Amino acid sequence: MITPDMSFADVIGTYPRTVAVFFRFGIDCLSCSASPHLTLGSLREELTPEEFQQLLAELNRVTQETPKGA
Repeated sequence: MITPDMSFADVIGTYPRTVAVFFRFGIDCLSCSASPHLTLGSLREELTPEEFQQLLAELNRVTQETPKGA
């Protein structure tokens, strides 16, 4: 399960297909030098509460449908 305390690097490294979800939500700095240290929770500053919950739901949907590493 994807949670707000997980880092971008952990999520993308385990589930590469989540990159498309981040892009759909306008999050495109996934390769920035800070991204390995940032958690998904940091997006609360950029997204509305509803968007943040939608993002988590979509990330979890994708990870349930996708084997690790794919």
